[in-house]
Amino acid sequence: MDKSLEARKLFRENSYGVLSTISLDVEGYPFGSVTPYCLSNSLEPLLLISNIAQHTKNILANSKVSLTVFNNANSDVQAGGRITYVGDAIKTDLEEDKTKYATYFPKSKEYFGFHDFSVFKIQFKRVRFIGGFGNIFWLDEKEFAIQNPLLSVSERIITHMNDDHHDSIIKYCRVLKNLSVEEAKIISIDSEGFDVLADNNFVRFNFDEPVNDAVKAREVFVKMSQLTTTA
Repeated sequence: MDKSLEARKLFRENSYGVLSTISLDVEGYPFGSVTPYCLSNSLEPLLLISNIAQHTKNILANSKVSLTVFNNANSDVQAGGRITYVGDAIKTDLEEDKTKYATYFPKSKEYFGFHDFSVFKIQFKRVRFIGGFGNIFWLDEKEFAIQNPLLSVSERIITHMNDDHHDSIIKYCRVLKNLSVEEAKIISIDSEGFDVLADNNFVRFNFDEPVNDAVKAREVFVKMSQLTTTA
């Protein structure tokens, strides 16, 4: 598998990581804690943080941060994949970023009404990816942050699937992911896969090959439906 694809796959499959900021209280030292995240349309991590949180105070003094994500399905952490996304954290007031975060974390909507919570975006600097022994790389923005060719048609695809093929999405979760779910909907799609909220839990489905237009997306979903129907 291509190293950048492997790194993006790990980043997209997860929804939380360890955010590290430069501490004010212990001056000059890194301060890390677990935080949920989702990805913007340009593959930048989006975080919701209280203005009184230690991280926010640190970020406002020094925007340099990292977000470390690892494969928690592997019992041997050292042997599993992990990625450290390095960049600068800034507050974002873009509605598309706020909407994206609320879509991935529906319970967060109640926090948007409070003035002491803000959405932060980590602007790309560099990515360190470790895929296992001997599989270690630095990735630059051109290698890692690819454009989503489905962005202009994604809303139409998502609406169609959720409205007309709702039962199929549930079958994807039950058959392909072995999940016992009662409710599921697609919340995002890109050329490498799509994201689902299944009983309000995040689930990532990866495509076997790039899907760069609506026609190809339809073909893939039809194949998935056939596979889950006969399983």
